[in-house]
This record gives sequence, C-alpha cells and structure tokens, in this order.
Amino acid sequence: MATFTSRITILLSPEERKRLEEISRQRRTSIASLIRKALHQIYIKEPLEAREKAAEYLCSLELPVEEWEKMEKKIIEGYLVD
Repeated sequence: MATFTSRITILLSPEERKRLEEISRQRRTSIASLIRKALHQIYIKEPLEAREKAAEYLCSLELPVEEWEKMEKKIIEGYLVD
C-alpha cells in the first residue's frame, strides 16, 4: 500500500460532493481514493500508455534509419533549403 505524504484541498459543489459520496458508498471506498484513482487514470496512466502506443507505432513503420550524425546532417540541410 502506498504512503501518502502530501495533502491537497479542493472545493466541490454540493452536487459533486453528493455524487462522490454515493459512488464511494457503492464501491465501499473513500472519496479520497476515488479522486486518486481518477487522477491516476486521466493524468498519469493514459498519457503514458498513449506515448508507449505512439512509440510502438513509429517503430513498426520500418523507416530508413542511418547513424545519428548522418541523419542530423540531413535534417539541418533540409531545414536550410527553405
């Protein structure tokens, strides 16, 4: 189990608070746990998965790749042409 050492305060509307209380009762968990899970899902887990998926896709393209020095030179030359 994780150790939580940082506290944050948020202000909710009465409707938001009521809905969170309902969900926490149904799931038999705390409101804090619900919020931590939502933050993790939206801002931590999914962006990481999206980046991993993008990297896998780029690697699957089998594009021509040369040594970095050669590729860097081509990039610079292409940039200077315009």
